[in-house]
Amino acid sequence: TMGRTMIDAGLLTTTKGHFAIALIADQIPDGKEAEDTAIAAISDVAYEIVTAWENILPELFPGAAKPQPSPP
Repeated sequence: TMGRTMIDAGLLTTTKGHFAIALIADQIPDGKEAEDTAIAAISDVAYEIVTAWENILPELFPGAAKPQPSPP
């Protein structure tokens, strides 16, 4: 079932390419603290994936300006 499941997805545009990423956290206990922990874990995993891609993929447009992160 999908009960107590969080799903996050995003489209990433980088100088290395365009990527779609989706992450799922399942069996999250009830409570705000557990939800916050799941959100942080999803964020950490996404960061590690994107960092790994950035380190191994070639630049699509060498010398192009890098995209700036959006303000929070």
